Amino acid sequence: MAATLLVVVVFQAFVGGVYPVGSSSMAPTLRPGDHVLVLYDTSVPERGEVVVVQGVGPDPLVKRVVALPNEELAITSGGDLLVDRAYLPLDPRALPQVLILDTDRTGFDPHFSWPGAEGGADSMEVVLDGQAEDPRDPEAVLVLKNGVHDGYLEASGQVRFGQCAVGDARVSVHLNFLGKQGRAVLRLSDQGDIFEVELDWQGGSPSAGSLRRVTIKGDQQEFHESEAFEWAMPEGALCLTLANFDNRVALLIDSQQVAHFEYSKTSRQQVDAGAPRFSIGVSGAPLRVGRLRIWRDLHYTSRGRFAVDHAVRLEPDELFLLGDNSDHSTDSREYGSVKIERMIGRAAWIIWPPSRFGRVSGPGEGLGDGCQH
Repeated sequence: MAATLLVVVVFQAFVGGVYPVGSSSMAPTLRPGDHVLVLYDTSVPERGEVVVVQGVGPDPLVKRVVALPNEELAITSGGDLLVDRAYLPLDPRALPQVLILDTDRTGFDPHFSWPGAEGGADSMEVVLDGQAEDPRDPEAVLVLKNGVHDGYLEASGQVRFGQCAVGDARVSVHLNFLGKQGRAVLRLSDQGDIFEVELDWQGGSPSAGSLRRVTIKGDQQEFHESEAFEWAMPEGALCLTLANFDNRVALLIDSQQVAHFEYSKTSRQQVDAGAPRFSIGVSGAPLRVGRLRIWRDLHYTSRGRFAVDHAVRLEPDELFLLGDNSDHSTDSREYGSVKIERMIGRAAWIIWPPSRFGRVSGPGEGLGDGCQH
């Protein structure tokens, strides 16, 4: 017993300690009631690491590092981060994406509507009948009803809806083509931009596809960036992933990138912005839609003044810290940058409660393409 107690004392003195999480400012990464093992370390962290600091408030704070010494940081009106006046690179990403919907856990209803589709309210999949002449016909497509928001998916499978719309998103979906020939169109929108995937398939031969950006003004469509590709008709379902992050659009089929492009947001100033955030349409043959998941970017609301009213240039010994649950976090937007010397260490593991046991997500973790089960 004495030896065990000695080990605990030595560990807490020199290696790490356990800190309780008292607020939802880092949800869903960390939630109230979590107890986090923090490893003592005051070296300069990587962007995206979750750290514990002291001396900012009455209690130690747990936040994520978003800007490093000597960098300039600004938060855009759309909730994105500009580091040294540029968006952070998509791959590898320094900041995690947040899962907000998984139909294997929630079902398709009440999150989607699908006129002309088979399947009940609790169905884990739906079948679009393909009877429409145009796969873009709004009366014959599967449509996301609640948009992309700054909420998250609870461990229970319940969606916790956020208050703010989030532009950057990633969708993965399993598609099973039930006829020999047809056309499917998937659309992911962000304000006035529509990122459209068109798949033309014909069994037994290479199939054609395209990824493009479309803007709509009144009754007129304008086509901008576009990239064509070929894809092979699978024997079963394929997994398609469409991502729009920081002015870069990428399309993957069965984990292989088949198309991508970068674009400018300036076209949004004069276009309609009322398109559904995500939709799937089909013509010519039925299409079975299976597991569908949506992730959103970390979104930073314009509260506080540091990096919001004006860009902030960090000193050689400073960090800028933000909470993942931006709308419910008091962080460097209010109290400014934090000296590295205030760091206690890195948040490494959630050790309590047992149902939450696991590593604290850091840079580049848990990204994948959405096709892994």
